[in-house]
Amino acid sequence: MLLVATSGWTILGALGAVVGGIGAAIGGGAAWRAASASRATSRDAMEALGLAIAPTLTGEGGVAPIRDGRDTGTWETRIFNVSGQFAASSLQFEARFQDGERVAHELERLAPGDVWNVPLRVIGMPPGGPLPREAGQQAVLRYSDERGILRYEQEFGFLGRQNPDGSFAPSVSMAAVSQAIRI
Repeated sequence: MLLVATSGWTILGALGAVVGGIGAAIGGGAAWRAASASRATSRDAMEALGLAIAPTLTGEGGVAPIRDGRDTGTWETRIFNVSGQFAASSLQFEARFQDGERVAHELERLAPGDVWNVPLRVIGMPPGGPLPREAGQQAVLRYSDERGILRYEQEFGFLGRQNPDGSFAPSVSMAAVSQAIRI
């Protein structure tokens, strides 16, 4: 009889261990779901912070005269951080031209209210330059918020005018062709 009682308690203990294991598995699943929800909440909070501190940048083109006795200047793009309080970081500016030339520049940080002068190329001073073969095709500005949470891209086009004879006269001006989009 003692042998049967010991076997009964062993079986009862084993059943208790099985029930406890099932409970632990269910608890583990609930903990996993809670951790996943916590990660999603953390991602959502980071995204909201990134959107809240998104800098606002804009750009324009111009020519800075080179004072060397020739009628040349440096065609440059000026990138403005018009944000009242948010810096931009990891800035990359890239421009392509009709003649195949490509320029790319990087800047680590652009504080609110600051201007980044990006040199593009040396050209004849307007109205003589840029020449049609030197005309800009497209420019792209990529940047992040100051904490590097979100990344943005904005495209610019170079302007020009149609002459009465039908020829194209490029200018050094540029305009945004898209708003900054998240990438």
